[in-house]
Amino acid sequence: MPIKVRTTKGTLSLDTRDAHLSDEEARNVAAVEYWANLYNVDAARAVKEHYAEDCVVTFPGWMVYRGRNSVAWAEGSSFERNPNRYLTVRNVMAKGDRVVVEGDIRDPDKGSNFHTPIVWILTFRDGLVTGATIYLDIQAFRHFGLAAPVLDGQAAELDITVIDVLGRV
Repeated sequence: MPIKVRTTKGTLSLDTRDAHLSDEEARNVAAVEYWANLYNVDAARAVKEHYAEDCVVTFPGWMVYRGRNSVAWAEGSSFERNPNRYLTVRNVMAKGDRVVVEGDIRDPDKGSNFHTPIVWILTFRDGLVTGATIYLDIQAFRHFGLAAPVLDGQAAELDITVIDVLGRV
């Protein structure tokens, strides 16, 4: 099943016909396709439509968001601060209830060469993301405003746990 992910720099075609995907895997990959396209237009809506109410999103060693509202707020806040950022998907792999998405986040407002590689490991239940572990260059990504909940004093209200550079909560 070929899928296409549109980005502001063109379209990436991912051909999954030879991947021998199960029905569950194919459904999850299709959800990722739609999510990736929507992420570039309205990241908070992408979360609201594709994440379970009880989802947990973890940036290992940095931050944990609990609940769809916390994640949607963070993505919406980041998108407002960085309206021209966009995701380019490089690779999608599915196995069972998990989908791994490799890509780059770019923002031309921060310079033509500004980007950070990013990997999402998404866990699905009934077509919705219940968990996400996100690996990225934290120092580069701070430019996108993900530390905003802490700076705005809303971390506790939004059920966000921040881990400092020494690994303390």
